[in-house]
Amino acid sequence: MEKEFMNDYLNRHYDNWLDYARFHCTRAGIPLDARDVLHEAIVALLEKPVDELIALAGRQYAAGTELDFLALRIIKLNATSPTSRHRYQPMLRHWADGVDVWSLSVVQEPQPASQPDPFERFEWVRRMLQELDIPEQWRAIFRYKFFLHHSLSDWPGKEKQRTVYGIYNRVLALLRAQAALLQQS
Repeated sequence: MEKEFMNDYLNRHYDNWLDYARFHCTRAGIPLDARDVLHEAIVALLEKPVDELIALAGRQYAAGTELDFLALRIIKLNATSPTSRHRYQPMLRHWADGVDVWSLSVVQEPQPASQPDPFERFEWVRRMLQELDIPEQWRAIFRYKFFLHHSLSDWPGKEKQRTVYGIYNRVLALLRAQAALLQQS
């Protein structure tokens, strides 16, 4: 009797719960997991004592029963919780049915040109810093932070801290713009 009651209850509410799961999974960026999220919620419900579930199903709550509310809450948590397993599973499990993964050809990505080592990058920044038409004090502030790795709040000059940060950010923006121009050509 209890088993039949639960089967009947689940059958009547399954479609509504699935719509709710689809809604929250879509909002969470995992639209293909709605059915899995719902099934996990049903399993979580069925792990509870049947007498307790029947009692929850008999009590009215808002527009449904307390069991509905509990099921919807579990679905929402499974879909939106940052610790939910659905948020971190690789997307490989969403292959279309009937696709033989092993028969797919693998496209070899061309290897990018070798990246310059950090020493070359630092040398490039030094050269560009010298070529910029900026005051020597601006160069000194930039060197203090970028090359010597000191905090700008420890700057020994008499400039205000806000001014020092502004100068550093302006020089950094000029260097980035210079790098972007060189990348385009």
